[in-house]
Amino acid sequence: MKNYILIYALLAFELLNAQTKDTINVAVFLYDGVELLDFSGPAEVFAASSYYTNSYHFNVYTVAKEPQLTSQGFLTITPNYNFNNSPKTDVLILPGGNANDAINDSLTKKWIVKEIKNSTDVLTVCSGIFFLKDPGFLEDIKLTSHHKIIPFLKQTFDPEDVVENVKYVDSGQIVTSAGVSSGIEGAFLTLSKIAGYEVANRTARYMEYPYWHISNGKMTYSITSLASKFLANQNDKPKFGVLDVAGHIALREKNLEEAIKYFQKNKSLYPSSALSYFSLASAFKRINKWVPPVYEDFINVLRNQGAKEAFKIFQKTKSVYPNWVLFTLKDITVRIDNLINQKNYSEAELVSKMAMDTYPENSISYVQKIKILIELEKKIKAQKTLTLGLNKFPDNKELLTLQQKLNSK
Repeated sequence: MKNYILIYALLAFELLNAQTKDTINVAVFLYDGVELLDFSGPAEVFAASSYYTNSYHFNVYTVAKEPQLTSQGFLTITPNYNFNNSPKTDVLILPGGNANDAINDSLTKKWIVKEIKNSTDVLTVCSGIFFLKDPGFLEDIKLTSHHKIIPFLKQTFDPEDVVENVKYVDSGQIVTSAGVSSGIEGAFLTLSKIAGYEVANRTARYMEYPYWHISNGKMTYSITSLASKFLANQNDKPKFGVLDVAGHIALREKNLEEAIKYFQKNKSLYPSSALSYFSLASAFKRINKWVPPVYEDFINVLRNQGAKEAFKIFQKTKSVYPNWVLFTLKDITVRIDNLINQKNYSEAELVSKMAMDTYPENSISYVQKIKILIELEKKIKAQKTLTLGLNKFPDNKELLTLQQKLNSK
């Protein structure tokens, strides 16, 4: 039963955190005869990944011309949107399957062309690559597909541009992936370029997926060259993953100085993201520089050794690295919620202090702290915290509810 409570708590916090992060719309295009794993695999990657990133919420949805369709002859699907009412696409997923009718449909072609022009990232899976053929998006780029499709691609395009025996080929905006399960690999790659290397890896671990690595496919351009343009640029802010992935590639190539530059720049652009510090820690460790536990390890200290031991680490970290972020907002708020459910209010109060010091601009920290103080019968402290919270978030419904509760006591 406790596991179910935790799952519901995670879902609740995800809904709350989605309001504070940049939303990335992930459109999964469907059609009658679509291959099930071609679309469900990548969709699972993006849907699960929102929990692991401070910066982005991935809004995953399906779009189709038909009001209802069938996948693999047994699964009936009702899409979320049609061509007329779908949101603006940021990431477009084009799965394969029995796709001939959809590929040749004029309305489908028109919608795909429009969405690609608006999208930052496009992922094709298996025969889904042919949705890009007639509009000309495959000209002069490296590409791949299912091993049975490779001969046809070589007949249609320059054979030198067709890459075999890889899970995906990244040509920038367009990532083409091989057959069926390879779409999951292509999704991890696309996700890492947006939200960072560790987000892709944590999502893979959650999915019980074999260790994912960026070298499972082929990148046809230098992401480090792309990232280097942002080092001196003070006006442009790339997505988190551009600098992060470039840094991890530099680490893999043992170019430690370059990796630290990328990670430091990302930290300056995303100072509240625990992932920035995770990557920087991985580089600092190579030069035997002391770094605090990364966010998962810190949460394990909280679980296994208690709040007092974790608070010692927190204080030392603040003395050495004043702005270092030890934990994600989601991880710490879930931990506090668990302590509240266990009625361990003294530990919860200490953990909430660390949460508020780290994330002073988030209403969840205030709500949790007030609930704890009420349970500890510290009404004056609760009232002071409530006043501070309402000054920052005057329309927050949970704070207003707590105000009524305090006033009635």
